[in-house]
Formats: sequence, C-alpha cells, structure tokens
Amino acid sequence: MKKLFLGLVIGFVASSSVMAQKAKTNVANEAVASINGVKLPASRLEEVLTYYQQEGGLVTPDIKARMLDDLMIKEVIFQEVTKTGLIKKPESQARLEMAKKNAAVEIWWQNYLQAHPVAESDIRAEYEFLVKASQEPRNKKEYNVSQIVVTTENQARELLKELDRGAVFEVLAKKSSIHKDSVEQGGLLGWALPVQLLDPLGNTVVSLGKGRVSSAPIQTSYGWHILRLNDVRDYVLPSYDQLKAQIRTNLLIKKRNQAFSELMTRYKVVKF
Repeated sequence: MKKLFLGLVIGFVASSSVMAQKAKTNVANEAVASINGVKLPASRLEEVLTYYQQEGGLVTPDIKARMLDDLMIKEVIFQEVTKTGLIKKPESQARLEMAKKNAAVEIWWQNYLQAHPVAESDIRAEYEFLVKASQEPRNKKEYNVSQIVVTTENQARELLKELDRGAVFEVLAKKSSIHKDSVEQGGLLGWALPVQLLDPLGNTVVSLGKGRVSSAPIQTSYGWHILRLNDVRDYVLPSYDQLKAQIRTNLLIKKRNQAFSELMTRYKVVKF
C-alpha cells in the first residue's frame, strides 16, 4: 500500500511538473500584440525586459509598456521595408549584416554575464573602497570631467591646437574620441573622485582649474587623453542604498570592457 501511495505521489509530482512546464511554454507563446497578423510572442518582450534588468534597469509597468511599444514599432518598420523592397538594396544588406554582428555581441555578453554576474558582494566591496577612499585628502572633492581619447600623441596634439583655435570640445570628442562609453555624450565622463580615474588622469584633474583643458596629452593604456575639468564640488559619500544601482552599472561597464579585452587576446587580430 505504501509503494502504491508513493507511486501515486511521484506520478502526481511528475504530472504537475509537466503541466507547469506546458503552462510556462503556453504563456511564453502567448501573443502580446499583432501587426498585420504577425504575432509578437510574450517571450520576446520578456527577453527584452530581462536584458534591461541585467543592465541595472528597474522594470515598472511604464517601462514594460514602452518596451512593448518599441517592439511594435520595430515590427511595423520591418514589414514596411520588406514590402517596399528597401531591405533588399545592397547598402541595406550591409547594415543588416552589421546589425547581425551587434546582436551577436549582445547574445555573447548576456551569456557571459549569466556565468559571471555582478554579485551583491562585489557591489558592497566597491562601496567599502569608496568609503576608505573618501577619507583621503585628495578625494575630499569630486570632479566633473570630459575627455577625448585618441590612439597617437600627434593626433592629440593636433586636437589641442584645434581647441586653442576655438573648436568646440564636445564636437571634437564625438568626431575623434575612441572612448565608446563617453563619445556619444561629447566626451563627458561625469562626476568622479581622483581615485576612480587612472593615476595620470586623477593627478591631472586635481591640478586643473574649472573649465580648463589639459595643456598636454596624457598617455594611458587606453591611448592619449585630453581632459577638461567642467566643475568641482565637495564630496559627500551617499549611503550604500543610494549608490548601489550606480555602482552596479559601473561594475557592469568595467566587466564588459574586461571581458571584451580578454576575448580579443584569444584571437589573432591584425590592424592594417
């Protein structure tokens, strides 16, 4: 009788598991919208929201609605360029190939992040580092910095000459900087303590006057930098809860850059 009862329990658990999996699959396959009869599955929206969360975003009903709107717009445009034949043009095919590679980058990154997540302990350790650093005299002030990064010293010196002739820093940064995380913002790095910058850069910003540009290029492992000090203020360390999201974002950027650099070393890369 006990064996029969155990068998019934196991059978019920197995059946429940299968039913739950089917229910999960059905939910994933449910449509959240339809464009000219083409259904957008719930799984596609969930993928976008999951990626948004992995990048440090907080999913709210408003964000979810905006993400759905974005998916619908993309589907409408895709159908439009397919119907008009625009998608078949050679230049369109080249852009699609680039988009395919960009998608591959994000797929690889999400997979890497699942295996190497930013843990709560990582965020806590970074905060403790800031607590200790904020007690050092040179970190009593926080600096708002912009930069232009190029590959050679000659390039940097030519840009400095352009700035001396009245060129706009942000315009030159967008045109010439190789620093991907700041180029779209016209070179803006934002607020940072000297200790959060590479040593040559941290030492330079503390000696710059507000609104001034570094008089000579500064070399780091990333290239040659031109710095501008936008503003300076007294630094008061926010609480852990206030900084947690920002620290996580910074750690994600750092982890991503390190992951890309490590991957590059495993391939034979030749520049021409």
